[in-house]
Amino acid sequence: MLLSFRKQVKFLAAIGTAALLLNPASVHAAGPPVPSALDNPVVIGFVILAAILLLIIAILANLLTGVAQVKVEKDKKSSTATAAATAVAALFLLMASPVHA
Repeated sequence: MLLSFRKQVKFLAAIGTAALLLNPASVHAAGPPVPSALDNPVVIGFVILAAILLLIIAILANLLTGVAQVKVEKDKKSSTATAAATAVAALFLLMASPVHA
């Protein structure tokens, strides 16, 4: 039964493909073919310019992420000194409020 089902599916696929390929609507011409957009030299220039700009953006993005990694590593090294300074500043602020009251 399964073999006959596969044969039926193949037969229907072949009929469908033949119906699409032999469509009489594609025989009637609607005029000359439309010229391709890639025949225009200005369009080709813009496509090349877009590719160059894409390459430049990728290089700059890679550079920016590298600089950010260096900055994060530098900030991790100085975070201990910053944490101590923040704790001391918070202590002074807590002690200063009763004095001014």
